[in-house]
Amino acid sequence: MYLTRRLRIIFTEKHFGDVRMCKWLSVVAMFVVTIGITTVYGDFSKDPECSVSLGCFYDCSKSDDCTFLVSWADKGDGSIDFTIKSEVPASTNRWIAIGFSHDKRMGADSVTECVMEQNDVTGSTIGVYHSYNHGTEKYNYRLEYGQAQLGLTLINSSNNDGIFTCQFNQVKAPVDANDEIYDLENEYHLMFAQGIVDSIDTALKLRHSLNPTPMVSVVKMGFTTPGSHVSFGEVNNVARIHACLMILAWVFFASIGVVVSRYYKDVWSDEWLCGRAVWFQVHRILMMFVFCFCVAGFVLIFVEKQEWVTIDGTNFQKAHPYLGVAVMILAFMNPMLALFRCHPESRRRKLFNWTHWFIGISVHILAIITIFSGMTLEEAGIPFYVLYIMMAYVIYQFVFELLLEIHQCCLEGRFRGDAEFDTKNTGDSQFPDYRSERQDEDRLMKAALTFHVLIILGFTVAICVSIFVQL
Repeated sequence: MYLTRRLRIIFTEKHFGDVRMCKWLSVVAMFVVTIGITTVYGDFSKDPECSVSLGCFYDCSKSDDCTFLVSWADKGDGSIDFTIKSEVPASTNRWIAIGFSHDKRMGADSVTECVMEQNDVTGSTIGVYHSYNHGTEKYNYRLEYGQAQLGLTLINSSNNDGIFTCQFNQVKAPVDANDEIYDLENEYHLMFAQGIVDSIDTALKLRHSLNPTPMVSVVKMGFTTPGSHVSFGEVNNVARIHACLMILAWVFFASIGVVVSRYYKDVWSDEWLCGRAVWFQVHRILMMFVFCFCVAGFVLIFVEKQEWVTIDGTNFQKAHPYLGVAVMILAFMNPMLALFRCHPESRRRKLFNWTHWFIGISVHILAIITIFSGMTLEEAGIPFYVLYIMMAYVIYQFVFELLLEIHQCCLEGRFRGDAEFDTKNTGDSQFPDYRSERQDEDRLMKAALTFHVLIILGFTVAICVSIFVQL
């Protein structure tokens, strides 16, 4: 960013007389710098010794581009050499760590961490320590003096061009180790996480980053067997499928269904499909898809978990399963209410209409909030930038519906005025049929709906692809 700003200052009018040339040069400079930054701070390659002489845990793609890599080799003397390598933002206060867990969840995990530390004498240094993830409170703390570096020896470390590398030797079962330092003769799920160190107290690690989210191996790893390896790419596929089903339900189908029901009754008032108004049939089909995809996602995650799970994290994250149940209940109530709706001429019809509308809008909003809470969960492993795509979708949907609302109000006011004028001058007490006058507006509305479907489809594809493809 700093280089980009400096180049934009250089390519100014005082250096180049042609304003258009200046702008084009600025764009080209920004593009070149972007490519340069991508190259300098890009992915690194997987160690070719992985699965040969080294055990490895990584997220490398098919082209061997990695954002993190943990490798190890048994030295045969009761110790193991570990190397942790990770992309990190340019900073002097970062930490990277590996955890050894009996399960795939944070809690009661032995951790070995590499921490950048600031020293008034030596400047920035890197230290390696033991820490522990508390079993119930879900926080990490460094072990007490005498245990913090027991059996640990730093071999080499660096933080260059956005790549943090830490190599250390760890004794498998240190003498006098307490229960919070695990015996590496056993197998464990391997965890990887990174984050920021407090700028004042370098012994205080701040909560791990959610971009990227912490990584957990899908199987337990043995650290004494040469060549064992696992890729992070297999983890959390069920949670991701669950997420995509909910995206299809509430971002795609629901976003179109509510618009058709609210703003397209007049557009298709004279068109019928299977004995019903077109707008009604389209709305009903779309909302049936919403219900089916929602049920499928709900059932899938419960079958995978096989129990009610308490989520670790912030209060917003912990609320995800409760919000999901509330969405499911409301998603079931509204079609049941519609199934037993009263006759259009009934005096209770207005009550039904308002109730049906209120539940529909409420469940749509609640579902989007629930999706946001789910996207930040560690288990889903969803890239952080997907949240920005979701935010863009919410803004777009709000603006689109607001414009349709304004358009509808303007049309109603104009046609009401035309009707009153015709009645006053012709003496006709009947509300005139002005469908022909609305043909242009109807074509515009249909074009707007086509545009909306394409944009919503774009958001849906972008989100679902991003969930499964780590860019």
